[in-house]
Parts: sequence; structure tokens; C-alpha cells
Amino acid sequence: MFFSKPAWRRKHTDSDYNWDKALKSIEKITDPKKLAKIVKLAPAVHIRCEAVKRIADQSILTEIAKTDAEAWVRIAAADQLNDRNLAQKIYLEAYVAFIKADADKLWREEVIGKITDQFMLANIVKIAALGRLWYDRDAALDRLTDPKILVSMAKSSKDERLCLLVAERIADPSLAQETYTFIAQNSNDGNVRMEAIEKLTDPKLDQEVYAFIAQRADSGHARLKAIEKLTDRKLAQRLCADIVKTFKDYSICKDALEKITDQSVLADIAKNNWHKYIRKAACEGLTDQSLLIDIALNAVHFEVLDIAIGKLTDTATLRSISQSKDNKYTKVEKTVSQEEDPRLYYTKPDVVYTEFDLRKSAKQRLAELQ
Repeated sequence: MFFSKPAWRRKHTDSDYNWDKALKSIEKITDPKKLAKIVKLAPAVHIRCEAVKRIADQSILTEIAKTDAEAWVRIAAADQLNDRNLAQKIYLEAYVAFIKADADKLWREEVIGKITDQFMLANIVKIAALGRLWYDRDAALDRLTDPKILVSMAKSSKDERLCLLVAERIADPSLAQETYTFIAQNSNDGNVRMEAIEKLTDPKLDQEVYAFIAQRADSGHARLKAIEKLTDRKLAQRLCADIVKTFKDYSICKDALEKITDQSVLADIAKNNWHKYIRKAACEGLTDQSLLIDIALNAVHFEVLDIAIGKLTDTATLRSISQSKDNKYTKVEKTVSQEEDPRLYYTKPDVVYTEFDLRKSAKQRLAELQ
């Protein structure tokens, strides 16, 4: 005698498979053991999940949630559990399984939406950030509400951008401000520091953080951005001078120098800075005649002396320089160029020596002033 398979036993690939018939075939089944059998034997996942939804026996549901091979079936069983701690664990395990299987992001989002445990959500944020799963990261962040966990993550994460994203979720204004201050003072990313500063609402606190960054940041760009925000201009001038004196990046020093207006600071840079073009630029910014006289008489770098003499208006100093026997006012510059010689198979170097005498420049300047 031929017995046909019940509709729930058919595979979705069978030619006579019918979704509605498969669902109806289990509608009237209430025996938990029979439903557990369907969960084990039904080929279609959606039928197995529907069977799980009809089971109320907690021991059966626990067994299914812990041991079933199909993640969605385990999730369906977890939905029915009275033990919510176990359910949360099942959801997290299912999420990890979906990541390993490279499952669709909407599947992962659905599982994340079932998780309420704040520590688990924090772990998902970290896992997702490491795996560059931004959709998952944001979905978990949206469900994180515990202020202690949020603050801890914002202060300890090695992902600088994540620190800001987490801080944005802190509802308590005072905690949020404290966290932004911490990020602004400790982040290694200059842009993250500045974004954190922009979130600060206390003007006094703003200035304290700006000053801290302007003095302590490893990044010269971060220091300069912070200096721009300072209202204490004397402090800003001093910090710009510190950058010019201590940094070895020409472009950073040049940008800092452009912000300096203090004549004594410019004079010190013109006389002592490590970079030729920084010294020149500083001297070009000088207008104070007493400082220019000091440089013209006491500086040792030729290019600075040249600029200072050209800006002098004190005839006595110019006359003194024009009569000086100090060798620092003269310079011989060697220029080597390669010229083609048609008689040879190689280029012949052409060496030119040019003498520069600032005493002559001083005499010319005297003539201009008379």
C-alpha cells in the first residue's frame, strides 16, 4: 500500500511542494514530542521554525536552542525561552555564525535587534568594527544605552573614530562632555581631537582643552588647529613659537610662523632657527628697527643679514657695516652647471664662483636713504 509523505516532509525543491499546504499540515499538531520530531525531520527551515513556535515545553526548547544545526531554528527556540539569559547567548552565537557564513546583513541586523544584553552589544560593536561591518556596528550601537559601558568604550577603544561614535550615544550631558574632553586630550588622531573639541559646550573647558592639545599633541596639524581656537593670543603666539623651534617639519613650521606677529619672537627665530627659509621668512616679517639692528650686527646667517640690512633705516649702523672687516658679511657661492660639448661624448661641468658682499649692500642702502 502506498503512503504519501505529509506536506511538512516535502522538500522545497520537490515539484509538488506547496508552502501553504506545508504550513497547514502542522497547524493542528499540539503534541510537543511530535512537534520536536518535525523540527528534527522537516527539510524546510521555515517549517521547522513554525513547529518550534508551537512548542511550549521549556526543556525541549532549551535542547533545540543549544543543539540544532540551523541558526534560524535555534533563534526561533530562543524566542520562546523563559530563560532570557540563555536566549541572549543563543542570539550572540547565531550572530557569530552568520558572520562566519558571510550571511546577508539584514539577517545579522535581525539577530542584533533581539539582543538587549549591553555587554553583548558592546562585544558586537567591537567585533563589527574590527571586521569593518559598519552596518552591524551601527545597529548594535543604536541599542547600547548603558552609560558606564558607553563611556568605557569611548575611552578605551583603539578605533579613534569609534570613540566619537560611541560618545554620541551618551545621553547624560555631563558624562558626554567628560568623554569628549578625554577624547580631545588623548586621541592620536588630530581630526578626531578637533571633532571632539567641537562637541564641547563649556567655553572655559574648550579653552583648557585647546591649550592642552596645542602643547601636547604629537601632530603639528592638530596643534595648529587648536591654536587657531585659542582666545589668549599671547599664549597662541608662544605656542606657535614653540612649534617653530621644536618641530622638524618645514611645512608645519612655516604655517606656525605665519601666525606669529610678536617682533621679539620673530627676531629670535630669524637668528636661531634650524631652517634657512624659516629664518628668512621670520626676518622678512620684522619691522622693529632696534631688532633689525641687533640682527644686522650680531646674526651669523648670511641670508638673514642680507634681509636685515635691506630693511634698516639707521644710517649709523649701515655705515658701520659698510666699513666692517667681519667675514660674515661676505660670501662666495659656487654654481655648477652641465654644458654639452659637441666635441665630447659626455657633458663638461661649468663651475662659476660668485662673490656676495653685504658691505656693498649697506652702502647702497645708505645711498637710498640719503
